Amino acid sequence: MQPPEIRELAEKLEATGFGFGPFRNRERNLKHLLLGMPGSGPRRWEWERAFPQWYEPGTFTLAERASRPPFLAVDDRAGFETWVLDEVAADLERLVPWLERVSSWTLPPPGELKAIPGKVLDCLVHRFGDGRSLAEDTYQQEYTDVFRRFNCIYTTGWPRLPFTEYDGINSGLLPVALRVAERCEALDLPTLVRVSAAAGLVGVNHKKDASATSVLHRAGIVPTSPDSPPEEAAEKVLSALVERARRGWAIDGEATFLGQVLGRREGCLMALFTDDYFETVVDLKLAERLLKTEPNLRIVVVPRAVRVGNDASAADILHLLRRDTFRLLHLQASQGRFSVELSGPLSGTLCGHRLSARVVRLILRADVLFVKGARSYECLQGVLKPAYYAFAVCRSMSESVTGVDADTGGLVLVCQESGQATFRGFRKRHERPWTTPSGRVGWLAERTASDNPRLRSRGVARG
Repeated sequence: MQPPEIRELAEKLEATGFGFGPFRNRERNLKHLLLGMPGSGPRRWEWERAFPQWYEPGTFTLAERASRPPFLAVDDRAGFETWVLDEVAADLERLVPWLERVSSWTLPPPGELKAIPGKVLDCLVHRFGDGRSLAEDTYQQEYTDVFRRFNCIYTTGWPRLPFTEYDGINSGLLPVALRVAERCEALDLPTLVRVSAAAGLVGVNHKKDASATSVLHRAGIVPTSPDSPPEEAAEKVLSALVERARRGWAIDGEATFLGQVLGRREGCLMALFTDDYFETVVDLKLAERLLKTEPNLRIVVVPRAVRVGNDASAADILHLLRRDTFRLLHLQASQGRFSVELSGPLSGTLCGHRLSARVVRLILRADVLFVKGARSYECLQGVLKPAYYAFAVCRSMSESVTGVDADTGGLVLVCQESGQATFRGFRKRHERPWTTPSGRVGWLAERTASDNPRLRSRGVARG
């Protein structure tokens, strides 16, 4: 029998025009909506050609929190119910004041708002028609997106809003990002690849831990101030990024990556999966340089399909391409060498079970995947294509799976062969403590990316 919380969600959605088809499909469609499933998924045989049978999109599910497993107890002692209630309430505290400022919605009264976290908890443990609860099907890397959809539906009736609380920050940083991208034209290609990875550290000072679905270590971030003059801010940011680039990689797959995409007589199709907004502006300049360097290269960029947190959306990319900063990239697009996939993920990570048919078919066509963002690295293990993951380590979970000290903001470019998992055993990390140079105790997965002898690495933990 449907709990009242499920019925209330469906009624709020239907009141705003969301159709659920036959009544018997209402629960299934609601679950798919909350999980961020695409409107058109791949055929089974297509998916099985892109992912192995053992594929698992992440490190653990929300349902696993119920037993208070030791791999979580090392840095998170809250039980499942307390954790859910606190996280949903914290998201509401960010969402409601922002909605009051930027929208005309009539929000529920305070008493109803206070009841939302408990309703979400009940919905998470409810067993749907497939016999599984939402908590069992939601991975840690996805939870902020799922909780935000719950809160948006309960407050507005809409699961996905056309804007996020980061829009003002991103618009303020855009002049800075464009100037940084323009100055990147003077960098050599290896330095630009490293700056592209380091750019993920820009603007982290505006984020909460929830946006990273993990504890953020802020010692290594590159802070920004949208109030500073753009020229001055761009100079400071680029200087910091180049300095990070000169430190080199903590995990160095640069030569292998460039060898994969450059100098191939038969040509190469690269799928570029983007992440944060500021970082994506730099990534577009990197794509432009790669296309200029290699005439046989084609690139399809895959941003988020909609606005999700601080990530760049397809609309953002299309807007950026009209800027004079990317006139060459616009020309390359007109020549058919660069394109934007509009049906990208609906969440802030790349869960293989939530990809559209078009994205899965792109993976099947691509020669190389270039993936930005730590959460996407954690969720795309085992994909059946050569994959290169570039990001800066500044989260506790990233530290556990890479073996790189999160206090350093160390840059990694992880090479992952088709069907390979470059980390394993996250659920055993409590068995492998290590102490960082600063004296902080961390925890490493049974096998981290740094443990792979084929990955050149330095300055990493060995447990």
